[in-house]
Amino acid sequence: MDNKEKYKLLAESGGVLPSTMGVFYSSNDFVLNESYLKTSLENSKHFTLLRLHKSVKEDSLYSKFEIRVGYGEENFDLLITQEKSEGIDLKNFGLGNYLEFGELESAQNQSSYIEVSMYFGSDCLSSFHLQLKILYAIVPEASLVMDFMPYRLLSGKWLKLAAESIIAPSPEYLYVVHSIFNEESKGNVRHWLHTHGLHRCGSIELEIIDIGNGSEQMYQILNMVAKMFIEGNAPKAHEKFAVGYDGLEINFCWTPWEEAVARVLPTAMGGLDDRNEDGDIHREPSGVLWAIEDQHQVSPEIYATALADNPIYFISNKETLRMSALAIERFDLFEKFFTVKYKKKKRSFFWKKEEWSFLVKLGFLTDDATEETDKEHLWFKLLDIDGEMLFAELVNEPYWIESLKEGDKKKFPLELLTDWIIYGPKGSYTSDTIYQLKL
Repeated sequence: MDNKEKYKLLAESGGVLPSTMGVFYSSNDFVLNESYLKTSLENSKHFTLLRLHKSVKEDSLYSKFEIRVGYGEENFDLLITQEKSEGIDLKNFGLGNYLEFGELESAQNQSSYIEVSMYFGSDCLSSFHLQLKILYAIVPEASLVMDFMPYRLLSGKWLKLAAESIIAPSPEYLYVVHSIFNEESKGNVRHWLHTHGLHRCGSIELEIIDIGNGSEQMYQILNMVAKMFIEGNAPKAHEKFAVGYDGLEINFCWTPWEEAVARVLPTAMGGLDDRNEDGDIHREPSGVLWAIEDQHQVSPEIYATALADNPIYFISNKETLRMSALAIERFDLFEKFFTVKYKKKKRSFFWKKEEWSFLVKLGFLTDDATEETDKEHLWFKLLDIDGEMLFAELVNEPYWIESLKEGDKKKFPLELLTDWIIYGPKGSYTSDTIYQLKL
């Protein structure tokens, strides 16, 4: 099948690749058997085991299991196997999140791991969440998770947090953005950003090629567009779409990589020389992003300055609701750290050495709102929590709400919360990564 046919299949919701993940346990003497698997899956409150079929793997001491589970309003068929870990070099994987001390070493000491493979259903993020729940049901004391599509590692502690939640994790766990760069003779650096993992979501991969400025902003753009494609809202090739607003709409389109490389030199970052070998994964269906200026397709670099100056990114209602639900579900953890690290810091002799900042994002109806979803989401520095009320200071200037100004300090109800983030001496922590912090 050539790429032209693959692009067509993906546009028609076909040509999806399976999602394959592996999980390492903490004990080296674990052997997966039918009785244990059946009991583990039946005991889960998150899905329903509908069928389990066992067969012996060829040339293996282990068995393989074909199962069917009910989750939400869909049924899913999955393949579960125990695989030998020889040949798996964990050092070749990237990190999807922070690994707890000892997790990597524990996984490296295992002689085998459990592998779960499935095709996603109508909602890719929900399907991914189901896959995590099944991994956790089988191996509740996991040391490490391998996600083979984006080729990265996930913490066993994070697996527990994500699997036990009723809210799916961030869609950014479904893919990875790789950044390849080359320093030219005069010190100029050119970048090629591209995703891996979107094919299992029934989408083309995405790229931004041969850019010299604003690589951090381009990384953010690639994430915003990837989330749009994951939800099934992918525009057609050459079709204009908006990703944000900075006084004017920030517009993009995409073209197949085969067309895009004809616009740059073969030696450019992401050009033909970077994908000239047969079988190269970067020759698979992928869309290169272009900025739209005066109806012309140009390098996204033209938006670098605007994107660095606090634009508003358009986030779907579905993703906004997910973020809000997760932020509220784990707000008790946020509040605990706020109380200890912020409100009580002056009681500590060493508090000046520990700079902590707690920010909350709140959603407000815009002045010209006609629907409940017409909201502007603004970041505030949290100053105090009083029951269900948040006392906070606005840190950015609104675009569409006249009654609020940067620097305003007011009380707001907790129900407005859509996200939060903690900044500490050693990094930042979100509702997805709060497991890293310890009181």
